[in-house]
Amino acid sequence: IKFVIYNFVCDLQVRQQMNTFIGYCYGPLLYLYTLKVKDNHFIPASKWYVFVPFVLGAIAYFTIAGVLFVSNFSDYRLLKWYNDLSTVTMLASELCFIFLSFRINRKHIGAEKAREKRMIKRIASCFLTIAVLSISFFISSYLYDTSDLLIFRSIIYAMLTGICIMIGYYSIFQDQKSTNAIVVAETSSEKLVGKKAPLSPERQKEIWDTLEHHLHEHKTFTDSELRLDKLAMAT
Repeated sequence: IKFVIYNFVCDLQVRQQMNTFIGYCYGPLLYLYTLKVKDNHFIPASKWYVFVPFVLGAIAYFTIAGVLFVSNFSDYRLLKWYNDLSTVTMLASELCFIFLSFRINRKHIGAEKAREKRMIKRIASCFLTIAVLSISFFISSYLYDTSDLLIFRSIIYAMLTGICIMIGYYSIFQDQKSTNAIVVAETSSEKLVGKKAPLSPERQKEIWDTLEHHLHEHKTFTDSELRLDKLAMAT
């Protein structure tokens, strides 16, 4: 969306200040992933309603964009109202899902999923930092009339890029680890198949009774040339 805005929209106010609705997705996605880690049988689509703010934000975004285009960008009061409302609701939604993810991660995810637990904590911490920075900038923009968003957005986009790299690294590393585990399991299975299974206790007792009976009946132990192969043939 930012790529389209910066390449096809000439109005400076819209390019620099109009909030997009993608921010409504960050919190719900983290929350759904946390629930999936907690329960492997969880179906993310069952909680589709967590994306209702995203849908409403998209409707508001395109509505405001359409009004500004029709009015030839002559009045920016509607844009200001949209930015203020979307910023407040976006931050409220994100903070809510962040704290829910922290709570589930701390109380309901065990040590057997330490890697996932650690990644959820890091991503939630990054989102929390972004939210705190956004709140600070939002307040300072009213107190000091700050209009330069370049530094602020650079920090936010750098943190989001770091989160993407973290997720990508985890996905590659986890897939490789799972593949190695499957190979090891298959190799172990092949080794077990290649080996002869040990005799059951019943079979061992049966062989011993047969050997003992043969010794008592044929006095095989008196044979001076008794060997194991003879004894094995007798049993």
